[in-house]
Amino acid sequence: MGNLSSVAFLGLQVNELSGSVPSELGGLSALRHLYLFTNSDLRGPLPQELTSLRLTTFDWIFTGLCSPPNAEFQNWLGSIPRGQGEGVCPSSEP
Repeated sequence: MGNLSSVAFLGLQVNELSGSVPSELGGLSALRHLYLFTNSDLRGPLPQELTSLRLTTFDWIFTGLCSPPNAEFQNWLGSIPRGQGEGVCPSSEP
């Protein structure tokens, strides 16, 4: 997936995907629109590498994914004009 360097739109919604989001997506520098919604078997934390993307749209609602609680990731999510998702991963800090 990391070799798709010129992809600007990646629509993977409603595809019964499972597992985790590959960190290689963070290497898709041209990516502006990422749709993962309605893949309830996608699980785990979103990869920190996504913060290198300058997304305009990111929709990950209705998945089992969660966003890392660190400030860098949360600030990145907040910078996306059309972002929609749910769930912050539990903090591993005591």
